[in-house]
Amino acid sequence: MLDGKLAVNILRKIGAVLVQLSGAMFSLMGLGCSSIGTIFPYRIPQSHLYIFFQLVVCVVVVLVGVATMFRFRIAAMAMAGCFLAVCIDEAYGMAHGFFLPQPPHYSGFQIVTQLLVGLIPVVLIAFAWPRLRSIRRTI
Repeated sequence: MLDGKLAVNILRKIGAVLVQLSGAMFSLMGLGCSSIGTIFPYRIPQSHLYIFFQLVVCVVVVLVGVATMFRFRIAAMAMAGCFLAVCIDEAYGMAHGFFLPQPPHYSGFQIVTQLLVGLIPVVLIAFAWPRLRSIRRTI
């Protein structure tokens, strides 16, 4: 039978591992988005400034993902904030029809589910908070 401290410790370990895995996924997404504009060119020509900013954002995403894999609190919060912002933007687009002439219909349940998916990294960080490193201890 599990006592309270052991259950909380197991939950924190699982949360820390899942935060590290989501950091790895985040860095892979950064590597993938860097190849979208450079390896696979757009049909509409893009300016060099746009491609440069896209590469800068991709490098930042990769660095945040790698820092999250090393369990830094600030990077984990930045990753969770980015994920939440994307989910909020998707839920807003679902609610307003993505500004299409004939928008698809989404139920309120689907929109709320999209918002709750955005909160998954926040909950994982809350569970794994004691196992994440602060910047003061690493410098």
